[in-house]
Amino acid sequence: MPSSIASTPILKGQDLVRLVNDINKPDKNKDRRQKALKALASISK
Repeated sequence: MPSSIASTPILKGQDLVRLVNDINKPDKNKDRRQKALKALASISK
């Protein structure tokens, strides 16, 4: 279903899983990832 993914700005499926896994990694980029997720969450409401 690439058409449904292309038609919405909100991440779905594997992209969302990959993003969540990245955010849960304990590394020095965690703060930046959390800020990005908060921005994404505020955009997709």
